Amino acid sequence: MLDMFNNVMKYVERRRGPSHPGANAVFHYPEMFLKFRDEYTESMIRKIVEENAQNSISAVDVYMGNWHVSPVSRLWNTNLSANSSN
Repeated sequence: MLDMFNNVMKYVERRRGPSHPGANAVFHYPEMFLKFRDEYTESMIRKIVEENAQNSISAVDVYMGNWHVSPVSRLWNTNLSANSSN
């Protein structure tokens, strides 16, 4: 944790990323600070699909920021493969 703090402060000092330390930490370490938000988003999308399954929906449009696309996609694909093997 101390190493991460030191790295963030170096990034701020060298102007690599956002100038605010909190925003810089999210920018350089999104896997740590956005993980819970990504899991919430994935479960919310899954709930919408499951609630509308009897309506035979074939697609769901989701608009989200770039930081969330890969992690949510990874969670979705991991959970789909885990569910299909049961």
